[in-house]
Amino acid sequence: MSSPSGVSVSPDCISQFNNLKFERTLKYIIYKLSVEHKEIVVEESSTDPEWKNFQNKLIAAKSSHNGKESVGPRYAVYDFQYERGECTRYRSSSSAYVGKQREILRGV
Repeated sequence: MSSPSGVSVSPDCISQFNNLKFERTLKYIIYKLSVEHKEIVVEESSTDPEWKNFQNKLIAAKSSHNGKESVGPRYAVYDFQYERGECTRYRSSSSAYVGKQREILRGV
């Protein structure tokens, strides 16, 4: 699958998302751009239900561009579970995280 920008989506991204959304085997997925900046790939997926651990993973994300390491942008999906009356409900939330030290990638 490719977008007009030329960046494709790894089949693993779709597979992991389906596991989170339909099978409920994952709590969150963190995506990133590949080193070549040509594909979105899964950086990490987890069953860990701790929100703080998920946040720390996003904050600690690093990327490399032209030999320089900096805070890397990440995209994530988190599956929230909550009770409403006698029913257990699930909602998935998508996030984009850039961080404080963001750099604009030029010529990618």
